[in-house]
Amino acid sequence: MSSYLAFDIETYGTWSDLSPRMQDYLRTRDGYRGLSPQDSRAAPQTVGLLPGLAQVIAVGFWSPTEPRVLALDPTRSAPHTQPLDSGVEATFYAEETELLRAFWGAARAARDRGARLVSFRGRGFDVPMLVLRSTVLGVEPSVDLARPGSLAPHCDLHEVFGFDQARRPGFSLDYWCEVYSVSSPKGGLTGDRVAAAYEAQRFVEIASYALADARATGEVFEHLEPWVRQLESRS
Repeated sequence: MSSYLAFDIETYGTWSDLSPRMQDYLRTRDGYRGLSPQDSRAAPQTVGLLPGLAQVIAVGFWSPTEPRVLALDPTRSAPHTQPLDSGVEATFYAEETELLRAFWGAARAARDRGARLVSFRGRGFDVPMLVLRSTVLGVEPSVDLARPGSLAPHCDLHEVFGFDQARRPGFSLDYWCEVYSVSSPKGGLTGDRVAAAYEAQRFVEIASYALADARATGEVFEHLEPWVRQLESRS
């Protein structure tokens, strides 16, 4: 098995933090889309998914030898580390800028040693969120994770499962966990509850959730890796 580092992010945003001008723009945009302010898909309910606006609050990394988590804890004045219930070490940062710098440092280190960075829907969500939020905060996105269809340094499993877009729509990570008998990351915390957990300062729980998603991504990749190597040999 070759070296890999799977990653997954969690994000957070609130409507009240947006400027009146941005709120007006998003309301108008929702109106064009036929969404009422109460619709679950409308901007007031989905700020945590809006590129450039939502904070990156956790990044889970998984490999068989070096699992770890980066997460926000704005109640602290300086970074601190602590083990999660799983025994994996989490580093908590007071500032999102510090977390993003740590992410790109880890991505560079993985690339430089020849490890493949692996995600699920990463080019559709995680990477745009990381890149755009980094540029907003003046952090350099120093590894190209966005190149469509590439398998290195970043492999997006959702794209691989799509067979060059011959199969659409795709299936969820939870679906593929069931197919490959991988323990699902879906447990007490789910993506739609991350915002409430963050507001309740349950930062350790969010870190554990990000790690669980990264672990599931990595373990699914282990089943798929021989096929990924075949795809690479074609290019």
